[in-house]
Amino acid sequence: DLIRCRSVTPHEAGALAVLENLLSQNGFTCQRLIFKDKDTPDVENLFARIGTTEPHLCFAGHTDVVPPGNEADWMLEPFAAEIKSGHIYGRGATDMKGSVAAFAAAASWAVQRWLDRRYAPAPRKLRRPVEAWEDDGGALAPQGHGLETSQVPR
Repeated sequence: DLIRCRSVTPHEAGALAVLENLLSQNGFTCQRLIFKDKDTPDVENLFARIGTTEPHLCFAGHTDVVPPGNEADWMLEPFAAEIKSGHIYGRGATDMKGSVAAFAAAASWAVQRWLDRRYAPAPRKLRRPVEAWEDDGGALAPQGHGLETSQVPR
């Protein structure tokens, strides 16, 4: 579903809603954060968290992609998320929607197992910021979430 979102920088185009729905259904508290800078458009981001105590595990990613260019030049439609010969094709499949989707699915699976008490005690805190635009500086620390800018992938 993430690849199908036309989240061309700086528009999130529903990508954050896809993640927010998955994560909130699995016990995460989700919050939208708006980052502003005088030289760029405002950018909406998603911060999802479960648990309230330390230590933390934090995964930061982005859901924006560069423009696809002339879509007629693509062998497959760039936002169709088509699977061919076991590979998924589309904007963001490798940078970075695929990674964001894998983490969200793995975190949701792990949390459900912890809640079911099948594996280990519930995590103390798992945080999941997702930036709709990776080039906005990733400044989550000013929002009070304890991340240094250098910890957010560019």
